[in-house]
Amino acid sequence: MTENEIIRLAVQCQLANTTNRDDIYFEALQSFAKLIAEKEREACARVCEGYIVRGLGAEMARSVRARGKK
Repeated sequence: MTENEIIRLAVQCQLANTTNRDDIYFEALQSFAKLIAEKEREACARVCEGYIVRGLGAEMARSVRARGKK
């Protein structure tokens, strides 16, 4: 998620009232966004692991989890 996307979502959710990065707690919002994304990736990976067809589930789960390491 880009910085601009985080700010736009924070304004949309009324966690901030401006898109000026200096006027909001951007670092806290960015950390929060990363935690949410990490939880969602893990949930998706667990769904993938449920697919046993030719071992694809495990490979899909590894790919989903790897997205968080970029």
